[in-house]
Amino acid sequence: MLLSCTSEESVRETIEEANYCDVTEDCVQATSACPFGCCTFVNKEEVENVNKKIEGFNGQCKVKCHECPPVACINTKCVQEV
Repeated sequence: MLLSCTSEESVRETIEEANYCDVTEDCVQATSACPFGCCTFVNKEEVENVNKKIEGFNGQCKVKCHECPPVACINTKCVQEV
């Protein structure tokens, strides 16, 4: 039986495609996982799909994440508030 794996490139594409917004309230934090960073922000409508993709990736690195800064919708992207 073959096990399906989620590629890093596939996860990154999913995150990029899910990172859109009209207002800050559209943005939420997805699951944090190495190598995708501690503060992955995406559209709230996409977060469940993004989390499944991230959780399906079998990464080998370990990262200690700290609390993420607030998120903002800037130029139709969810980003760290500046």
